[in-house]
Amino acid sequence: MEDNEELQEQVYSDLLTMRGFSEAKVKKMVAAAKENEELLTEAVDGLGEITAAIKTERKEMQEQAQRQKELQEEKNNKVKESIKKTVISTKHIIPGIELSETEKNDLVKMLTVPVRYVNKDGRNIPVSAVMDIRSKNPIAFEMKLNYFIKNGFFNEDANFEKLLKKSETQATKKLIERLGNEKKSEGADTIRKKDNEKNNDFIFPRL
Repeated sequence: MEDNEELQEQVYSDLLTMRGFSEAKVKKMVAAAKENEELLTEAVDGLGEITAAIKTERKEMQEQAQRQKELQEEKNNKVKESIKKTVISTKHIIPGIELSETEKNDLVKMLTVPVRYVNKDGRNIPVSAVMDIRSKNPIAFEMKLNYFIKNGFFNEDANFEKLLKKSETQATKKLIERLGNEKKSEGADTIRKKDNEKNNDFIFPRL
């Protein structure tokens, strides 16, 4: 620094700026230090002060980051605990089908433990089971989700019986159609057999 007056000016200017002086005031004070041949001394002293200030600032930033991390962990733990209590106290999601302890534990895990992480701007972002499935086929996922919403499955008084009846009705119709087709097929086979018998009688007449 001793042989570099430009660097001395930069360091002293940075020090004065850090102290809150205006740009015009900084220029006057730097010019005065040069005129009084005190620029090197001011720059050396200023470098020490700037270094100390940077160390203090970094320490404060680290402490703040640690506090933020602890607050976030505390917040996450509260959310996890709330999720766990909600799931454990839930007897069933679909009326008539009671949730087992294993199912409840699985649900808690799916709601609180990431299945994987993705790197975004240098940060590891957790991906939940729902987010993971959605990422594979977003349109299909949203379509099914909106179908459930449309049919009121997320309502407090969700009526799953309506869906079951609809499913049973469709299954019954398919069964009836299949049975009808089988009867028709059997009838056709009978006719074909009779025709064949007639044909046999015709082709192979008795002597």
